[in-house]
Amino acid sequence: MLSPENFYYYFREHYGYPSMDNVIFYPHFNGGKKIRDFVPYVHGNFTNQYHNLMSPNEKIKLGSIFLHDQEPMIDLIYLGSTYQERYFPNKNSNLEEMANLLRLWFPSEKSPIWCHSEKNSDEISLLNDHGFVDCYYWYHGIISLSWFNNWRWCKSLDNIEKNINPYKFLLYAREFTGTRTYRKQLVHELQDYKAHIKYDWDKQKTIHSDYSAIIDVEDASDTIIHIVAETLFDTKKQHLTEKSLKPIVMSQPFIMVSGPKSLEYLRSYGFKTFGSIWDESYDHEIDNDRRRQKIVELIKYLCNLPDQEFQKIYEKTIPIVEHNRKWFYSEKFYSILISELESNMRNAIHLRDAKFIKDPTAYTRLLNHYTKDMEKQSILLAKKYLPHLVMNY
Repeated sequence: MLSPENFYYYFREHYGYPSMDNVIFYPHFNGGKKIRDFVPYVHGNFTNQYHNLMSPNEKIKLGSIFLHDQEPMIDLIYLGSTYQERYFPNKNSNLEEMANLLRLWFPSEKSPIWCHSEKNSDEISLLNDHGFVDCYYWYHGIISLSWFNNWRWCKSLDNIEKNINPYKFLLYAREFTGTRTYRKQLVHELQDYKAHIKYDWDKQKTIHSDYSAIIDVEDASDTIIHIVAETLFDTKKQHLTEKSLKPIVMSQPFIMVSGPKSLEYLRSYGFKTFGSIWDESYDHEIDNDRRRQKIVELIKYLCNLPDQEFQKIYEKTIPIVEHNRKWFYSEKFYSILISELESNMRNAIHLRDAKFIKDPTAYTRLLNHYTKDMEKQSILLAKKYLPHLVMNY
């Protein structure tokens, strides 16, 4: 299994060197979302690469691969942009300016490849329109196998033949800012059901950002159904993190509070959901408010069931819960994730190289055209933020 750091080393060695791509860069491991927080894996000296662009005597030969697979694109482009107020007045210009700025800082003749972990994404489509080639894989699926690996041996999590527990539901919702503001309304609408939902209602605990990758055995023992409050909800895209895999490791059935078709996304990777036991029509609801209402109504319905009826429903979930946990730790699931990464990355490299062969000067012409308008601004920005970006290997 690959830890986050080992994954990026693997990526650089496996894809960067053979295809002669000079940069692979990614957000900090602490979840940094701003351009200045990115750390480049550079073949050679980064400062020289920037000055090569400004020199008419230097020909830039290599490609670039950008890894933005930890966070959804909207965090970087719209909410987390370092330059939002000054240079990016709206979402679409954010994307265009960001794309051009990155190509100036990490220049190459070949179209850059943008790696990500989201589907049905307008931001990715717009990025493709601005000369990038995209490559999708489920980063959090791969990394969760490392984070949760040792929990496969936890016998208390294997024991899912539970009687009625103190709580019917478990809810983790640490942060209410940015894309997670929907959680405030969710928690408000569930206030009357505190007796059935284990949650830090009074905000007395200090919960760190890495808690979503930590298993609490007591929580698993005290609760039955896991309410997954994902990073994204008010969206049409699918972007699932380790939060969606946590109930599977904890041997719990789950209800997803996330973007539409999230359950469909999980099923596409071999997991089973609970549509034969309770209403999962919320997963197909595109309207965010109606989707939230359907989820809240489902939770309230299950909370109001008599204990005996709720127990019968829980017992029906056990075969699905057992399948999901076994499948998560199976070699087949890991193979699907790595095969997807390999196939999509090879296709992206092939597409990028095919574009380069067809018109090998097109990308350089684009850079030269843009440089005329942006040279002064890019130099100023580079002087300001270059110290944050340099890391040589």
